[in-house]
Amino acid sequence: MNYLLSYPRSGNSYVRFLLESVTQMRTLDSAAVEDNIHNDYSKRSSLIQYKDKSKILARKEHQPSKIIEEKAESLMLLVRDPIEAMGSHCLRTGIKPSNTKRIEEEVENYMVCVRYYDRYKRAKHIIRYEDVVSDPFN
Repeated sequence: MNYLLSYPRSGNSYVRFLLESVTQMRTLDSAAVEDNIHNDYSKRSSLIQYKDKSKILARKEHQPSKIIEEKAESLMLLVRDPIEAMGSHCLRTGIKPSNTKRIEEEVENYMVCVRYYDRYKRAKHIIRYEDVVSDPFN
């Protein structure tokens, strides 16, 4: 299994959509795996419909602790400008800028992904959201 790791609101859905479009392989949302009922990922899995649903390119994760390293073939880290990603996430989840403790926790959550990528020993790739948006197919 390949993993696509990112902090929330870093453009994961957009990158997954591009990956699925180019490879014609599904990507899984981590919630689809957790909500799995009788191995039916159809509720919350790929972003595009496919004839062959057995081919899975990657699984999305926001928490490195959920990555099963023994089964991981490679890791892709999607990074977005931390101010943009954290600002969007805090706005969406209702975290107020004045709540410095929660903001510090979010900075740490962002850094957990980066540190995990740095320590990862197998094949790994870094994807910059801003690069993908400016030139999606390069």
